[in-house]
This record gives sequence, structure tokens and C-alpha cells, in this order.
Amino acid sequence: MRKKVADEERSIRMKMTDDQVQCIDLLLEWRGKNYVDLAADTGISERTIRRIAHGENTSVANGVRICIALHLSPIIRGKLLNVLGCPLDITRNQEHMWINEALCLKYPESVEAAVAYLADYGVKI
Repeated sequence: MRKKVADEERSIRMKMTDDQVQCIDLLLEWRGKNYVDLAADTGISERTIRRIAHGENTSVANGVRICIALHLSPIIRGKLLNVLGCPLDITRNQEHMWINEALCLKYPESVEAAVAYLADYGVKI
């Protein structure tokens, strides 16, 4: 089962380009979601989701919320955060270090679970 999941994730990652629209649309289709669903899952307005999906760079907080809401594994989320213009700098930014940890541990869970986890370390997304 794990091999099947890993193969699927690798396949999705290989299809991702440096185009925000293509990446967001690919990931939404893969997860069976649309902009309305993503807005509801992230707590980000649908309008903002649409702007992000159509090329506007976003904040680390919004990028992380999108990654968690789409349950993105490390191989996929790193690419998406780079494409969205909000890569994590875990070597120089302590908040980014905690965010990275939350992404590793909480990506299968809800955004609310990640928010609560990060709150324990004084990090707000």
C-alpha cells in the first residue's frame, strides 16, 4: 500500500511545473476538490484562493494552509511552496523550522490540527 502511495505522489510531483495555475489545478483535481472546497478547508477566502491559483504569490501561512488542506507529502509540498513564492527557510528562520515540522507531522490531518500544534510553539499560520 505504501509503495502505491509513494508511486502516486512521485507521479504527481513529476507532473508539476513552475506554473502556479497548473500546479494548483493539478493538485485540486488529484484530491477531487475545487476552489470552494479549498477555501473552506484552509480558512482562506475563495477570492484569495483564486488569486493564488492564478499567479499571485502568497504568504507562507497561506501556502502552508493549502499544503495541509491538500494533505501534501514532503515531496510535493516543497515544490508547491516554491512555485507559490513562499519557500521555507528552515536553517535561518525558527518559525519556518516549526512550520516544517508541522507539515511533516500534521499533513494527513486538518488545518485546525496544524494550527493548534503550531500554537504550542508560538507560531501562527
